[in-house]
Amino acid sequence: MGLAGSLHADNIPLVDDYYSIQGWMVDDGLPKNTITSITQTPDGFIWLGTPFSLIRFDGVEFREYGLEPGNQIDIVRTITSNDSGELYLAPRNQALTKFTKGNFKPLIKAEDSQFNFHCVTTGPDNTVWAIDVEGVIYKVVDEELLRVVVIEEDFKHDVLFDLDVAQDGTIWFSRGEFYGYYRPGQQPKVWRLNNEFIRLSLSKDGTVWMLTKNELRQLISDESGESERVVTLPVTATWSKYMEVDSRNRIWMAVRGEGLFLWENDKLKQFENIPNRFWSLFEDKDGSIWIGLEGSGLYQIRDKLFQIIDPSGKPSDSHTSSVHKNLFADSSNRIFQITDDNFFEPLKEISNYDVLITAWEETDNSFWAGSSQGRVYHFHEGRVQEYQIDSSSQQIRLLFMDSKKNLWAGGFDWGLSKLPYPYESIERVLSDNRQNFNVLVELPTGQIIAGSRSGNVFCFDEEKVWEFSRESGLKGSSILSLLYTSTGHLLAGTAGHGLAVLDDDKFHHISTEQGLYDPVVSQMVEDDFGFLWIGSTRGIFRIDLSNVEAWLNDPTKTVTSIVYGKTHGLSNIEVISDYKPGASRASNGIIEFATNKGVVRVDPEDIAFTNSKPNAVIDSVQIDDLKLPGNKPIRIRSGFHRLSINYTAPSFISPESILFRCSMEGFDNDWVNMGKERSIRYPRLPPGDYSFKISASDQNGKWSGNYATIALFVVPRWWETILARATFLILFTGAIGFIVRMILVRRMRMIIERTRQEMMLERERTRISRDLHDNLGARLTEIAFMADLAPKNTENQSTDKSTCSSIAKRARKAVISLDETVWMVDPGKDVLEQFVPYVVQYSTEFCECSDLACRLNIPNSLPSVKLEGRTRHHLFLAFKEALNNVVRHADATLVKIGISCESNKLKISLSDNGKGLNLEEAESGQRHGIGNMRDRMGRIGGEFDILSNPENGTIITFTLTFNNKKCRKTNQV
Repeated sequence: MGLAGSLHADNIPLVDDYYSIQGWMVDDGLPKNTITSITQTPDGFIWLGTPFSLIRFDGVEFREYGLEPGNQIDIVRTITSNDSGELYLAPRNQALTKFTKGNFKPLIKAEDSQFNFHCVTTGPDNTVWAIDVEGVIYKVVDEELLRVVVIEEDFKHDVLFDLDVAQDGTIWFSRGEFYGYYRPGQQPKVWRLNNEFIRLSLSKDGTVWMLTKNELRQLISDESGESERVVTLPVTATWSKYMEVDSRNRIWMAVRGEGLFLWENDKLKQFENIPNRFWSLFEDKDGSIWIGLEGSGLYQIRDKLFQIIDPSGKPSDSHTSSVHKNLFADSSNRIFQITDDNFFEPLKEISNYDVLITAWEETDNSFWAGSSQGRVYHFHEGRVQEYQIDSSSQQIRLLFMDSKKNLWAGGFDWGLSKLPYPYESIERVLSDNRQNFNVLVELPTGQIIAGSRSGNVFCFDEEKVWEFSRESGLKGSSILSLLYTSTGHLLAGTAGHGLAVLDDDKFHHISTEQGLYDPVVSQMVEDDFGFLWIGSTRGIFRIDLSNVEAWLNDPTKTVTSIVYGKTHGLSNIEVISDYKPGASRASNGIIEFATNKGVVRVDPEDIAFTNSKPNAVIDSVQIDDLKLPGNKPIRIRSGFHRLSINYTAPSFISPESILFRCSMEGFDNDWVNMGKERSIRYPRLPPGDYSFKISASDQNGKWSGNYATIALFVVPRWWETILARATFLILFTGAIGFIVRMILVRRMRMIIERTRQEMMLERERTRISRDLHDNLGARLTEIAFMADLAPKNTENQSTDKSTCSSIAKRARKAVISLDETVWMVDPGKDVLEQFVPYVVQYSTEFCECSDLACRLNIPNSLPSVKLEGRTRHHLFLAFKEALNNVVRHADATLVKIGISCESNKLKISLSDNGKGLNLEEAESGQRHGIGNMRDRMGRIGGEFDILSNPENGTIITFTLTFNNKKCRKTNQV
């Protein structure tokens, strides 16, 4: 590039319209409006140096560092990154600083404040180099600064050093009017220019470029330091200027107070709409240029993937109605042809009263145009032939040429016409005025497919016409576009029901529910890379045709729409749907759309192969209110409430198009599509090991083969450990065993109790039979014996009466004995309320028969206490024995019977005024049945007490305690 010369400011073309320019300030989320330095780490993040802070940018969100206590820094003059993603900063009046894992670490001690670094950069071998205010070059080794060499020159200027490292390891530097280089093991070489304020930058091929006060220089010989003057700048570059040679060897020059300039193809160009208070320039790995400004924020400049053009060669709001290959019709009644350098040459205009609205390019020297008055014009080698297609002068909204060079035309309310080759006559193909045809396409078989405004699709050949309608799956929306794809499917774009795909003579619809960006499909074009480009009322987007095939095989799948909008220079774009052809693919593969702002052109190859795939990054993990970095394994205590994982994918081409998918191995091993969400929340995870993975797709919808991962270990609480669980299992098993044992024991006890009761019942039956035998049988035998003696004594009447009286007396005793036996076994009498009255009745009758006075002391009311038959039996017989003893042995005239129920005890006492007895003699002998009474009370768990003295009467007390039953205190009568 040895071109010398000068340029004038008036001759510099403005190029803003050919680039996509985006800016950020505080209102856009940028933390600070002054950006002093810029770099990019291998993971894709853009890092911004500012006064007193460092900012990370992923294309969507800014994050600021350096505001925490202990992390404050001064103005970041320059910043660089190594392959490990560690940042090295050269702050003003501070030590060279390393930034890693969110922390700033000075590489020299604080007392070494004489080190004031101007610049820091990274060489091709990943070595970090720095230069300080005294011209000392340092190398960073294992977080230590090694002094390498001193540039021994008298630098009188206060401007900062520039420092850059070539591919061969040569370190180039400049400051003021000096520049030079240093090779390890040699002495630095330094040259001086009379032109001051040198800025220096190296291209990828090692060429050294220098920007001086008013010149751009290219170094010829690094041995001599000589350079060739390239161009004299039309502006004066002061000390505040910046320079960057990008990967395409274009030279970017930012001159404070003058503007941003670009040297490309031996031409100088200028940007008009970028503020000029520059502070830094940087090229990222995708070729975008980043500009840091003082007070005006951050700017990104990149080549436009989409060009919007009009006849002047500039973007405009010109309305384009139709486009085909290199030809288009605009809103000014003109047909234009696109040349190689994207400019236009107006062709012959038609009469003033007729407007050309559609165009079809046949060859470079031949094309067709349809007019607003129902005419078709054929422009061929400088001649024009006119054809009146519609006598009612309706618009020609549709032009189409088939493989046999027949021209088809359609419009409002008159069907479809054909102009067969060699264009000598006009044929009306479909004359149904109810059908307005919007679009035509030809199948490989030669059949013509037509889409109508009524929502039907017609297919016809030389012999017949057949129709697809609602019965074929169509939904009645106007057919705006048709396309036969390389995969062998007919696609129909509708005006509200998305994309209709013909499969097995049936149309199936892909709409927004299946991932289509817009249900209005105005135009369709297929590129050479398997993508379907769609123009709609909401702009331009594309889908992968393989997604359509997958959806046909499995309707649960979705398609991915890749949308191109504001960041691609396509804000407020609407693709024209009323005129056809409205979209086309040129012979060089460039796709064109007719829009409300002119012709939009895009080369799919630029998008398919130039964009890098974004790598997903786990940003942070938040556990309840604790936020942790996402770059190392995390141990989480079990019992947390919220787990949120925040992730991102640095991208600066189309960050709004990035999609994410994630999985949590150990919880949900399948990939889960997250869409554009950049965080996910999980419920409380049980203790165990987990691995979270996140992957991102590029703007083409292709998933990156790389994914970010982080290991999570949920630490169990003590009762969730294996030992505790084993212990709990053992205890639980023991408890179950204990319960089962208790149930078995209880059942066994019930069986034993039932057996005991049965045995008791058997014994009771035996006792009853014995009593009946002993008492009733003996008495009945006695009665029978006395009855046998009665006839023998008939001579003695008094004896007969006495015998009969004895028989009656003994019969009554037998009846009483039987009554007692029946009462004792009657279960209805097993309550205290029945027992006491019976005892009272028996005592009263017994005393009356014995001429013995009886005084009773019993309660007014009795509690409901159950007395088993066995208990009643022994208690009554013991009481009966005692009462009988009073009559037979005590010689008493009075007996007192007392019954009381207090607490849980029943007491029955008998006291007489008889002669009493000797207790020692009574206890030792068999008299009076004392042992029998004591034995009976012992059998039922009761107590027997006797108190007696000779001549003082006797007191006998029977005490019975009730289990879990309490007798209320009673009033005695």
